[in-house]
Amino acid sequence: MKHLLFFLLFLPALALAQTDTAYVVKVGDLFYLVERTTQANGSYTESSTLRGDLEQFSDYTEGAIVRRASTLSQAVAEVLKADRLWATIIQQDAGFQAAYGKSPLTDVQQQYDSTLLMDTWQLEQPGASPTPITFTRNAAGKLRAAWGGATSKAAYLVSATMRIVNFGTSGAMNFYQLTPGLWTDADRAIFIRRTAVNWQPWRPEPGIGN
Repeated sequence: MKHLLFFLLFLPALALAQTDTAYVVKVGDLFYLVERTTQANGSYTESSTLRGDLEQFSDYTEGAIVRRASTLSQAVAEVLKADRLWATIIQQDAGFQAAYGKSPLTDVQQQYDSTLLMDTWQLEQPGASPTPITFTRNAAGKLRAAWGGATSKAAYLVSATMRIVNFGTSGAMNFYQLTPGLWTDADRAIFIRRTAVNWQPWRPEPGIGN
């Protein structure tokens, strides 16, 4: 019998181009963990690992619980340092640019900002109606964010993390990408949500030799 259990414990974070799931198969007195990876085109692969009898599988599950709980603790510790880390990154980038006329932080931002620039997004805050938020680049190629008719604000983007300066009365706000179309703050109270996809990443046409 297949049991669709424990997939949150056994699997790493979902990759953007694929979905993952796992289930347990019990054959006689032995337990097997089956992991399936499904690609964006619908194809998938499966692998099966023997996890032993009930006692061994229980020990393995206990270890998985501890490992995942530990990652939570580590993640929280990093989030708590986010403001200090961003301040250091921005300061060092400014120094690099002043000395050499080049901004590594801007170069990194431009590797990730296509969907923000081209797709349609809205800002959702507690107690307020959703409002469009627009991302642009200024003359120096740096990311800016504007909403509600206010002056555009500096936005720093590195992979799945973003910091918008002067976001509100309390200052800057850090956002984290939950999915390709959804960002949120650490409290999951404020969201930046994609409402329309206008940009698609380039992919080579299938053919002989590809």
